[in-house]
Amino acid sequence: MRARDGNSGSEECHRFDYLVVCNGIFSQPMVPDFPGTEAFTLAGGRVCHTSQFHNHAETKGKHVLVVGYGKSSCDVAHAVCEHAASTSVIARHLIWKVPKMLMNVRNYKYLLLTRMGEGLFKYIHVKGFEKFLHGAGKPVRNAMLG
Repeated sequence: MRARDGNSGSEECHRFDYLVVCNGIFSQPMVPDFPGTEAFTLAGGRVCHTSQFHNHAETKGKHVLVVGYGKSSCDVAHAVCEHAASTSVIARHLIWKVPKMLMNVRNYKYLLLTRMGEGLFKYIHVKGFEKFLHGAGKPVRNAMLG
């Protein structure tokens, strides 16, 4: 696969065995026409949409490219990374992601959707527990956001 940097125009060539296009599990499956798709599939590669990807074992020992950076693509990349020889993600635009679990114990969603979660982000007038999180407790705050 040839990839072109949108800013510099430079091109690089990459080799993959498996290509997953992730434009939303509940979207109409739309896989763009990639130059070389026919040769890729004839050589044993597979191109599929997220909704067509059901068997992680198919990626065992393969080099997988995931196109996209939304929830579907991150779910697929996470699922295949344990089986694939390599997993690469390519995206047009990156968005800020929050890890699902804190130390594999506590769901970040429950921390960030509370007053404590709000306290992680410095407000105009810092007071109460926020003072701790942005002062002496800054290592705790940074660990939670890291």
